[in-house]
Amino acid sequence: MTTLAPSTNVTAAKAAAEVNITNNKAARALVERFKALKAIEKAAADAEKERKEVVEPALRAVLGDAPALIVLGQKVLKVSSERKTILWDHDALRDGWPEAFEAIRAESPYTFLQAL
Repeated sequence: MTTLAPSTNVTAAKAAAEVNITNNKAARALVERFKALKAIEKAAADAEKERKEVVEPALRAVLGDAPALIVLGQKVLKVSSERKTILWDHDALRDGWPEAFEAIRAESPYTFLQAL
């Protein structure tokens, strides 16, 4: 894995419309790394969606009420449970106290990088 430290010779541009980095190898390497990482993130999100929407329901159908799946005498998958504590229920707050929901609702504008 290549790590590019903040000390790479990439200088920040001040409020320019566009910055030409044709001759800046370090900046070009950062752009390529950014694109590669975004592709990995997308693949991971797609994999998670497929697991949750396709594979997991199919495995649950195979499991039925059984606690585990076994292949050649080895347990390969088991049903586990956890409890998650939610500090507040957004839907209940919005439905029961819409004024309070709107009063605490906040939108935070932000910028992000998008590879082209």
